[in-house]
Amino acid sequence: MNSIDWSVNCSINTDDILRAEQTALVTGSIYRICFHKDEQKTLHVMLIALPPNATYPAHCHYLKEELYLVYRGGMTLFTYGSKESPNDLDVKEIHIDSNGHCRGYLMHSMVWHSMTAGSCGVVFMEIKTGPFKQNENIYPSR
Repeated sequence: MNSIDWSVNCSINTDDILRAEQTALVTGSIYRICFHKDEQKTLHVMLIALPPNATYPAHCHYLKEELYLVYRGGMTLFTYGSKESPNDLDVKEIHIDSNGHCRGYLMHSMVWHSMTAGSCGVVFMEIKTGPFKQNENIYPSR
């Protein structure tokens, strides 16, 4: 179960990061603070926390790019094969974390990707274009 809070602030502070991290740890699920005013805004800015070792399944977006910036902890992004199929064997791992060489990553549209939080979880900023459209993520056929 994901939980979402809507922030009236335009700044991200240490309290936001700690609240997101603690909520994800206690609930064992994704926690998100949205800094855009509503789902129809053309820019979506979210502080997202994943509990330790949590995963988000393989998916892609037709038109959207996403920027991930890690504030705390770390995660591994996986990109898969071709634009047509996530099942190709060409899997790449991108490690991003708050203490490492790579602290952010720009995911282009039509790239199949998934993510796994590190052993301590992760708190990161996701920035992407809006507006939100129901079922805009494309998931592989099963």
